[in-house]
Amino acid sequence: MGNGAFLSLADARKEVFAYIEEYYNRVRRHSSLGYLSPAQFEVELARRWQSEDHLSSK
Repeated sequence: MGNGAFLSLADARKEVFAYIEEYYNRVRRHSSLGYLSPAQFEVELARRWQSEDHLSSK
C-alpha cells in the first residue's frame, strides 16, 4: 500500500481493495479450503489431479 499517503479517499479505497483482493485473500488461510491459503490449495489440487491422471492412464 505504498507509504500510506493518498491523494484522495477514492485512491485510499482502491489501494485497500487491491491489497485485500490481490494479496491478503490469496495468502491468508481459509477454513473452507481446509485451512490452506488459496495458493496452497491450488498447488495441492493440481498435485492430486496429476496423481489421479497418472493412475487412470495405466
